[in-house]
Amino acid sequence: MRLLAAFSAVVLFLMLSPGVATADSTTDAGQGVSRELVVEIVTADDPDAAMAELSAEQQSQALALIEDNLVATGVVAEAAALTPVEAAAVGLRVSQGRVTGPNAAVAGSGCWSHYYYQGWSLWNMKTAESWMQLNWCASNSRIASSSFSTVGGAALIIRYDGNTRGKKDVGWEVRGLTTHTFSFHLGAVTKCMQIRGGATGLYSRSTSCYLE
Repeated sequence: MRLLAAFSAVVLFLMLSPGVATADSTTDAGQGVSRELVVEIVTADDPDAAMAELSAEQQSQALALIEDNLVATGVVAEAAALTPVEAAAVGLRVSQGRVTGPNAAVAGSGCWSHYYYQGWSLWNMKTAESWMQLNWCASNSRIASSSFSTVGGAALIIRYDGNTRGKKDVGWEVRGLTTHTFSFHLGAVTKCMQIRGGATGLYSRSTSCYLE
């Protein structure tokens, strides 16, 4: 009995001693990151310092929350048919045999452009913006040439780190993709914009990152 009592006393001492973690203890590094905390960080006077106070795990959680909740808002779009002079001005090769006039699109020949502006908001806070323009020409229902113009972006409570561009020509359609990187204090997220232009002038746009 005396041996059991001594063992119990040692266990109780270890559980109550300072610096000894129990099973119910929770450290700062293990705490989850909330929406409220992320808002405090990105709107702080010194966001980098606020983010630096988090553990590496918490920083990853904060960036994941930002990426998941940075949503597309405020779209502005404008499409137009291009004259040969306008097409050449944006770097397109204009086919000498292409059809012009009101029957051009029906014939699968012509040149077009589509401008696409995209706003980005984080929990209803206007946070960033990006834009792109895809230009393309078609001849005999096939894409003849294409180009990008006015690709860029800007940030409000974050930083804009630039963009990349990529295209895929599938014959009857050209797919133009731009990716835009925004810095969120010790980390960054990337968002995409895409325009697909068809050989009859039809087009679509999305925030998909895939060209397939």
